[in-house]
This record gives sequence, structure tokens and C-alpha cells, in this order.
Amino acid sequence: MDIIDLETAAQLKSLVKETFSVQLHFHDGCGGQYFSMEKPAGRRLREWVVTFGEERRLKVIFLEDGCGFYFTL
Repeated sequence: MDIIDLETAAQLKSLVKETFSVQLHFHDGCGGQYFSMEKPAGRRLREWVVTFGEERRLKVIFLEDGCGFYFTL
């Protein structure tokens, strides 16, 4: 089951690029969905992504390296 649809993923990528000048990569495969970045996300970006998820009733889990995250219900 996909947590977010492709349209929402594209919207998130676009908003992050416009707002933070960060290229966000979306990975959607058999192992699940997740997003990755070249460098660890800063505090402002992390808070923004959490809000984006909360608005959609989703929880955000950031990876230990700070360069990736995924959404969960």
C-alpha cells in the first residue's frame, strides 16, 4: 500500500525545491516509499516536512543520517 500518491510526492518535491532550494528524490518500489537528499536536512526543513505530513495525517520518520525520510500512518 502506498502511503502517498505520486501527485503528492511531486507536490512535496516542488515545494521543497522552491522553499529550501533542496533537490528531493522520491523512491517508490517494492521496498516501500521514501525520500532522500544529498545533504542532511536542516531544522527548518525537518519541521516543514513534519507539518506537511501532519496536514495529511501522516507521521514522518527521518533516517539516522538525516538525508532521508519516509511517511507512515
